[in-house]
Amino acid sequence: MENTIVVYSSRYGATRRYAEELAKRLQVKAVDYRKVNLSYQYDSIIYLGAMYAGGVKGLKDTMKKLSDVSQTNIMVITVGITDPTNLENQESIRKAIKEQMSPKVFAKMQIFHLRGAIDYKRFKLLDKLLMRTVYKKVSKMPEEERTPQIRALMETYGQTVDFVDFSRLDKIIAQINKNV
Repeated sequence: MENTIVVYSSRYGATRRYAEELAKRLQVKAVDYRKVNLSYQYDSIIYLGAMYAGGVKGLKDTMKKLSDVSQTNIMVITVGITDPTNLENQESIRKAIKEQMSPKVFAKMQIFHLRGAIDYKRFKLLDKLLMRTVYKKVSKMPEEERTPQIRALMETYGQTVDFVDFSRLDKIIAQINKNV
């Protein structure tokens, strides 16, 4: 594990919590994507990214920092408010990631999903306005047209919920150990 790095993007803290716990368990360092130097050739890069505005925050910028991905294992772990065990959610997230990546990088990625947290009281003004606009729009949709992501947004809107579960890292760590 010594040639592995955990890189993360966190909007309000849930992804950072997962990244720090994963790094602690793997005995490697966790670095915010804005501060990471990827000029060093890592064997494995584990990127934990907050789902934000239909994409994975910071993922594209981080992958651009890699000069050579041919010898690097890349794992992407998304953290969002929707249920990551729902296959429709997984497919939607994979599609968002694929749109952010070159086909070469996307083909190398292993992708996992974790459920995060949300606290509307901590939102910045722009995020509050964005969420209110989205909520108003989707609340007018007929129930049968609402995706699992839309239902999760509606169920958690304006609330504080925390679905962070460190035991979910066990499966990811098992896969990391298998790759070594």
